Amino acid sequence: MKINVLGKGELKKIPTLPLVLICDDGKIFETDKVKGAVSIFTGRDYIKIDNKDERWYKRLFAANNLVKKEKEEINIEIFDKRKGVIDNNFVIAPKESKYLLKSNTNSLKLRIDNDKLFLLSLLKMRTFSLLEREDSFIFKQQKKHKLNNKESLCVFENKDSSIRYIDIFLEYDIDKLLKIYDKGFKDVVGNE
Repeated sequence: MKINVLGKGELKKIPTLPLVLICDDGKIFETDKVKGAVSIFTGRDYIKIDNKDERWYKRLFAANNLVKKEKEEINIEIFDKRKGVIDNNFVIAPKESKYLLKSNTNSLKLRIDNDKLFLLSLLKMRTFSLLEREDSFIFKQQKKHKLNNKESLCVFENKDSSIRYIDIFLEYDIDKLLKIYDKGFKDVVGNE
């Protein structure tokens, strides 16, 4: 697995790996795996963890830290379909009034079920941009992809080459992608 820092604010070199993350603080990373992209939020040791439960807890702790940093006008729930809403590292009863979302605020469900759901739900917070190389199939479902939004195309070039990337948030409906990668999980009442 590879993770490279490409620069802060401006690129030092053009990316070549399938995924590029451009963070709000200006840092630009590239990686060849979703797990590598998640490690940018959970800590670099995440890529060395083989135990799925340990990775789940790392995503949970990262989600808690991100929620603490987020603005008050967005109500964020940390959620795993198998466990339900998680607050302060504990699974809570679905109808506990203390944790019901306020109807007058924007809400966001931060999924920690697996790496792809975590990364895609983080994208909805808009604290970073996620680009996928045009010839990559990490999030794309089809080999041939016709752009839906011309603004989603990013081209990195130097005098020798040109590499095309697609901005996942601008090109795809993130909620639809979340549903695609949510297959196979049972929710807290046993529904698929």
